[in-house]
Amino acid sequence: MSAAMFKDKTLLITGGTGSFGNAVLSRMLAADLREIRIFSRDEKKQDDMRKRYASDKLKFYIGDVRDYPAVLSATRGDHAFANRGGGLSGGAIDDGRDGDRGNVDDQVDAVA
Repeated sequence: MSAAMFKDKTLLITGGTGSFGNAVLSRMLAADLREIRIFSRDEKKQDDMRKRYASDKLKFYIGDVRDYPAVLSATRGDHAFANRGGGLSGGAIDDGRDGDRGNVDDQVDAVA
């Protein structure tokens, strides 16, 4: 993947405050992106990231990947999308789905 393909683009990272999001951010922060959007449910972790990275490139969006209007709002003008939001552990869902199935279903919801 060429760094030139990201020049002046916007990247949205769902689940941006988790381990996947931090790994993607660490790799992409040095790229010539115009903006990197961090989308997650955790306001505290977003504030920690804002302070740790202190980069004007970073923009933060509070929301859940299962909330279509919140995702749609965060994706306006995006050029690239790194999705790992909504991770759930087995037994963490009360609606009868197992955790792994919920992770798959929620990822489909995020891009539908």
